[in-house]
Amino acid sequence: MVTRPSQLPAETVTVTATETVLDKKMFIHRLQVGDCFSNQEWVDGDGMVTRLSCQDEHDAEVVFAGPVTYEADPPYPSDEQWKSYYHQYCEPMFKQYVGVPRSESQMEALWITTAESDWEKGRHNVLCYAKADTPWKGSAKGSNR
Repeated sequence: MVTRPSQLPAETVTVTATETVLDKKMFIHRLQVGDCFSNQEWVDGDGMVTRLSCQDEHDAEVVFAGPVTYEADPPYPSDEQWKSYYHQYCEPMFKQYVGVPRSESQMEALWITTAESDWEKGRHNVLCYAKADTPWKGSAKGSNR
């Protein structure tokens, strides 16, 4: 259930944990596993995307979202460390989510890393997602695509 702003004081909007707010622009790293979005909006945009219903056309779906796990207070990862993280987390999570390894899939396995300026603020996140050249309807989860 979403409580509409007109029903509450101006600063308050309540959303239950079981409901996803759709069609709302948000920072890309706020997306969660199973959320769908437009990769083109991400590529063309400012770090913000619109969470879409997976039942509507979309070309990207989150398969993993989580923190980068390194030693306490680590420096910003090098390109090689990011690639290692991709192979360690994104590829296996893509296979688990979609149902086939990336090498056998019709989709790409892509990732978005935390910017260095955000890293310095303690935001150590990575987002992995399945991306198709042609938009589709429905979830990629278990699709074996």
